[in-house]
Amino acid sequence: QPSPEVRKLWKEVANGIDKSQTVVWKNAVESLEAANSHLEEARGFTETYMKQIIGILVEQQPSKIGQHEKSCVEDSLGLGVAIVCQDLKVLLRKSRGASGSGSSTSGTSTQATTELPVCKVLDALHSIFNRKKAYYKTAK
Repeated sequence: QPSPEVRKLWKEVANGIDKSQTVVWKNAVESLEAANSHLEEARGFTETYMKQIIGILVEQQPSKIGQHEKSCVEDSLGLGVAIVCQDLKVLLRKSRGASGSGSSTSGTSTQATTELPVCKVLDALHSIFNRKKAYYKTAK
Protein backbone atom coordinates (compact mmCIF):
# COMPACT_ATOMS: atom_id res chain seq x y z
CA GLN A 1 0.00 0.00 0.00
CA PRO A 2 1.53 3.36 -0.99
CA SER A 3 2.20 5.83 1.82
CA PRO A 4 0.31 9.12 2.14
CA GLU A 5 3.52 10.85 0.96
CA VAL A 6 3.52 8.81 -2.25
CA ARG A 7 -0.14 9.58 -2.89
CA LYS A 8 0.63 13.27 -2.30
CA LEU A 9 3.53 13.05 -4.78
CA TRP A 10 1.29 11.51 -7.45
CA LYS A 11 -1.23 14.29 -6.86
CA GLU A 12 1.47 17.01 -7.12
CA VAL A 13 2.81 15.56 -10.37
CA ALA A 14 -0.72 15.25 -11.78
CA ASN A 15 -1.53 18.86 -10.82
CA GLY A 16 1.67 20.16 -12.43
CA ILE A 17 0.88 18.39 -15.67
CA ASP A 18 -2.80 19.33 -15.64
CA LYS A 19 -2.14 23.01 -14.90
CA SER A 20 1.03 23.78 -16.83
CA GLN A 21 2.35 20.68 -18.61
CA THR A 22 5.39 20.67 -16.32
CA VAL A 23 6.96 18.17 -13.97
CA VAL A 24 9.71 18.65 -11.38
CA TRP A 25 12.74 16.52 -12.35
CA LYS A 26 13.05 14.68 -9.05
CA ASN A 27 9.29 14.21 -8.77
CA ALA A 28 9.17 12.60 -12.21
CA VAL A 29 11.58 9.89 -11.12
CA GLU A 30 10.13 9.43 -7.64
CA SER A 31 6.54 9.24 -8.89
CA LEU A 32 7.47 6.58 -11.47
CA GLU A 33 9.55 4.64 -8.92
CA ALA A 34 6.55 4.58 -6.59
CA ALA A 35 4.24 3.61 -9.45
CA ASN A 36 6.57 0.76 -10.37
CA SER A 37 6.47 -0.46 -6.75
CA HIS A 38 2.69 -0.09 -6.40
CA LEU A 39 1.40 -0.64 -9.92
CA GLU A 40 -2.13 -1.72 -9.04
CA GLU A 41 -2.64 1.27 -6.76
CA ALA A 42 -0.95 3.57 -9.28
CA ARG A 43 -2.87 2.30 -12.30
CA GLY A 44 -4.93 5.48 -12.68
CA PHE A 45 -1.83 7.65 -12.29
CA THR A 46 0.28 5.68 -14.77
CA GLU A 47 -2.49 5.35 -17.34
CA THR A 48 -3.18 9.09 -17.24
CA TYR A 49 0.21 10.68 -16.61
CA MET A 50 3.14 8.38 -17.42
CA LYS A 51 3.12 9.08 -21.15
CA GLN A 52 2.86 12.82 -20.45
CA ILE A 53 5.74 12.74 -17.95
CA ILE A 54 7.96 10.92 -20.41
CA GLY A 55 6.82 13.16 -23.25
CA ILE A 56 7.88 16.25 -21.30
CA LEU A 57 11.24 14.75 -20.41
CA VAL A 58 12.20 13.61 -23.92
CA GLU A 59 11.52 17.11 -25.25
CA GLN A 60 14.47 18.40 -23.22
CA GLN A 61 17.73 19.08 -25.03
CA PRO A 62 20.69 17.42 -23.29
CA SER A 63 22.98 20.31 -24.16
CA LYS A 64 20.73 22.67 -22.19
CA ILE A 65 20.32 20.61 -19.03
CA GLY A 66 22.73 19.46 -16.35
CA GLN A 67 23.88 15.97 -15.44
CA HIS A 68 21.29 15.65 -12.64
CA GLU A 69 18.49 16.43 -15.10
CA LYS A 70 19.90 13.98 -17.67
CA SER A 71 19.96 11.30 -14.99
CA CYS A 72 16.33 12.07 -14.16
CA VAL A 73 15.37 11.69 -17.82
CA GLU A 74 17.25 8.41 -18.20
CA ASP A 75 15.95 6.98 -14.91
CA SER A 76 12.39 7.92 -15.89
CA LEU A 77 12.75 6.27 -19.30
CA GLY A 78 13.99 3.06 -17.68
CA LEU A 79 11.16 3.14 -15.18
CA GLY A 80 8.67 3.69 -17.99
CA VAL A 81 9.86 0.53 -19.74
CA ALA A 82 9.77 -1.40 -16.45
CA ILE A 83 6.20 -0.25 -15.74
CA VAL A 84 5.02 -1.27 -19.22
CA CYS A 85 6.66 -4.71 -18.83
CA GLN A 86 5.15 -5.18 -15.40
CA ASP A 87 1.71 -4.12 -16.61
CA LEU A 88 1.87 -6.52 -19.56
CA LYS A 89 2.71 -9.37 -17.16
CA VAL A 90 -0.18 -8.44 -14.86
CA LEU A 91 -2.63 -8.26 -17.76
CA LEU A 92 -1.41 -11.58 -19.17
CA ARG A 93 -1.90 -13.25 -15.78
CA LYS A 94 -5.39 -11.76 -15.51
CA SER A 95 -6.32 -12.88 -19.03
CA ARG A 96 -5.10 -16.41 -18.34
CA GLY A 97 -7.17 -16.51 -15.18
CA ALA A 98 -10.24 -15.20 -17.01
CA SER A 99 -9.97 -17.73 -19.83
CA GLY A 100 -10.22 -20.69 -17.46
CA SER A 101 -6.81 -21.97 -16.48
CA GLY A 102 -6.17 -25.68 -16.51
CA SER A 103 -8.31 -26.33 -19.56
CA SER A 104 -7.09 -29.26 -21.62
CA THR A 105 -8.98 -28.06 -24.69
CA SER A 106 -6.64 -25.33 -25.79
CA GLY A 107 -7.55 -23.70 -29.04
CA THR A 108 -11.30 -23.94 -28.55
CA SER A 109 -13.51 -21.24 -29.95
CA THR A 110 -14.21 -19.81 -26.49
CA GLN A 111 -10.52 -19.21 -25.88
CA ALA A 112 -10.05 -17.73 -29.34
CA THR A 113 -12.75 -15.15 -28.65
CA THR A 114 -11.52 -14.21 -25.16
CA GLU A 115 -10.70 -10.52 -25.23
CA LEU A 116 -7.30 -9.61 -23.91
CA PRO A 117 -7.19 -6.64 -21.56
CA VAL A 118 -5.69 -3.48 -23.03
CA CYS A 119 -2.32 -2.27 -21.73
CA LYS A 120 -3.10 1.43 -21.46
CA VAL A 121 0.51 2.40 -20.65
CA LEU A 122 1.95 0.65 -23.73
CA ASP A 123 1.68 3.87 -25.74
CA ALA A 124 4.39 5.42 -23.55
CA LEU A 125 6.93 3.26 -25.38
CA HIS A 126 6.39 5.41 -28.46
CA SER A 127 7.85 8.41 -26.66
CA ILE A 128 10.53 6.37 -24.92
CA PHE A 129 11.90 4.94 -28.17
CA ASN A 130 11.12 7.79 -30.57
CA ARG A 131 14.49 8.92 -31.91
CA LYS A 132 12.90 12.08 -33.32
CA LYS A 133 12.42 13.49 -29.81
CA ALA A 134 14.71 16.38 -28.85
CA TYR A 135 16.48 14.40 -26.13
CA TYR A 136 17.74 11.85 -28.66
CA LYS A 137 18.43 14.23 -31.53
CA THR A 138 21.06 16.17 -29.65
CA ALA A 139 22.30 13.52 -27.20
CA LYS A 140 25.99 12.71 -27.36
